[in-house]
Amino acid sequence: MNEKVPDVLVMDIDGKQYALSDLTEADKVRVNHIRDLENKLRLNEFEHEQLLHGRMAYIAELKNSLENPDGSKPE
Repeated sequence: MNEKVPDVLVMDIDGKQYALSDLTEADKVRVNHIRDLENKLRLNEFEHEQLLHGRMAYIAELKNSLENPDGSKPE
């Protein structure tokens, strides 16, 4: 039979797991800050990649414009 494992939210810090239900309210707030910052870091990495690609596209367009002022496409 399938035994249902109880759903216990856990925070892993340096390989040691802590049940969120055992934390103080202040520590739960800290956990929420950590999770929010992790989400923002992931979003920042994604946006950084987008910005780099956009910048490269504008540089390529500028180079093309400077090298072909008459608007012709490079061969």
